[in-house]
Amino acid sequence: AHLDATAVDALRDALAAAAPAESAIQEGAALEARLEIVEAVLHVGGDGATCIAAFASTAASIDGDTLADEIARLRRRLAAPVAAEGDLAPVNTKGADAWLAIDRAAVDLRRRAAVETKDARALVAELATTAVALRRLDLARRRRVALQAVHVHLPLGELLRDLEGTEALFRDAPYRALLQEIEERSYKTLFPSSYEHARRLER
Repeated sequence: AHLDATAVDALRDALAAAAPAESAIQEGAALEARLEIVEAVLHVGGDGATCIAAFASTAASIDGDTLADEIARLRRRLAAPVAAEGDLAPVNTKGADAWLAIDRAAVDLRRRAAVETKDARALVAELATTAVALRRLDLARRRRVALQAVHVHLPLGELLRDLEGTEALFRDAPYRALLQEIEERSYKTLFPSSYEHARRLER
């Protein structure tokens, strides 16, 4: 379910008040994307602090102690590429071997992120950001996000689901739906022909 216009206006005002440093980005596509991220966090059951931090994280410091800073640090960690741009073509031509090689490169990145992230809410916010990026970016940038999502974000998201004590961070069904959206958009971006073939078989 999406927020109606009145709710979006109220949310914009609340976020602007809670994150005054963001006043320079209060209109246009950047604002729309941030509100969409906040909406995704709300939809999975994220709390107000997570929503505000997700909204403010692009301007946060990686050295601070706030949740927004934690999200910024996690985003920076997860942005380390698991494959160079030139490796995207071999993924499609060399099959499973190239795919597995890229996944091996992602294992250490996932491990570091899991160990170094102090607040699990940061991952919820980053997953919401990834979903919105896959909805909005052009194909070239979407491919990079999709490759990173499949090898890094989705495994971490599944790990978070399996951890004890994280039930209060999100509602399970909407959270699973968010992970499924990221997975489907990623595979549709990376393997469009195979994805469409699989969808036809499902029908």
